[in-house]
Amino acid sequence: MNYLSQYELPFQSIKNGQESFELKIDDKFFDYFEQQLIKGGNLDVTLVITRDSNDFLLNFSITGTVIIQCDICLDWYNHELTISETINAKFGASTEFDTLEDYIILGKDDNQINISLLLNELIVLSLPMKHEHPRDANGKRTCNKNMLKILEGLKLKGEQIDPRWEVLNELKNKENGTS
Repeated sequence: MNYLSQYELPFQSIKNGQESFELKIDDKFFDYFEQQLIKGGNLDVTLVITRDSNDFLLNFSITGTVIIQCDICLDWYNHELTISETINAKFGASTEFDTLEDYIILGKDDNQINISLLLNELIVLSLPMKHEHPRDANGKRTCNKNMLKILEGLKLKGEQIDPRWEVLNELKNKENGTS
């Protein structure tokens, strides 16, 4: 059995009204996707699908942790996630996730869809731009102490200006009449 088959939803058999699905995401899930951001994780997914004739409303609630790399010390750490997202779906000629519309298309001839790619995208897009260990109660970094010492030693002493910029500053000052 294919590992990702557990993320297949039998949308054709869903009757009008609501139906709920509980899914788990673990380290193995992230091995199936070509991305370097997430090393692993442990997440709980609740998906409530509301069907009204040919329209579907998919309400995702995802909570747990993912393992990502700190941009400062380069150590891996557990990052807490709480995601709440709603996606509209409609019937169409064939199943398509990459539409420019605000909904996905479910193929009329398909009986089920695999939402693993959709789940991965929701998780990756919810990550912050800057990955950083959470700070302690006093607001101090909880990064790798040895790496922080190395970085501190590499800081430039005083303000150093590249001599090429000084020439440009002189030109700027001449134009402004301040030299």
